[in-house]
Amino acid sequence: MFLSTPGSFWALLEDGGGVWGNPSESTAGKGEQFLRWGATAVVNLMRDMEELHDRIAPRYDRFRQQRA
Repeated sequence: MFLSTPGSFWALLEDGGGVWGNPSESTAGKGEQFLRWGATAVVNLMRDMEELHDRIAPRYDRFRQQRA
């Protein structure tokens, strides 16, 4: 839940759940899973960017040579 109105931070605290919800349901295992998801997403992003670079680099090099 995100409220972009002034004082929304305090409105969330009034429900007793903190800014992002009730932390009493958190566990170390859930935290580790969340970090694994984040790490996997970063690795996948870097692999995708490297693959895209490898696909477009030859065409870019030819374009640069033609302009020189």
